[in-house]
Amino acid sequence: MSTKNDRQLDMFAGNAGLSQTQQIALQRLIKTLDVLPVQYVIKTVDGNTFSRGNLQVTERAPKAPKRTRRSPYPYGALSQYVKPFLASMQLGDVVQIPYGPYEARYVAHACAAHANRSWGKGTYIVHTNNDKQHIEVMRTGV
Repeated sequence: MSTKNDRQLDMFAGNAGLSQTQQIALQRLIKTLDVLPVQYVIKTVDGNTFSRGNLQVTERAPKAPKRTRRSPYPYGALSQYVKPFLASMQLGDVVQIPYGPYEARYVAHACAAHANRSWGKGTYIVHTNNDKQHIEVMRTGV
């Protein structure tokens, strides 16, 4: 003679990847979802699906690996270049940093990185002035 729990677990018999406790929890979840006005699809680790409504399970495409930006300049070179310009800045000061031997975007990035580390987020403005071939940095405070 089978018990109520045995009969209820029969619908999950194919879930070899789930323990009995997990099967009971899944069964309770499905009962709860069945009384709510929702559609659902549940896919277990072993590939079984439980659903209500006309939803379809689609596989996600794997995410592309995160690319890191590669600088053509040696590590620390830009930081050392901009540091003397920014070291003694006070609130309201504006400094102009020439591009020098570097590309403008790398100098601007180095300025923003140094300012963020030194003064905090949102306490500076970095602007590329292409007409005069320099980067302008203003320390704004708050």
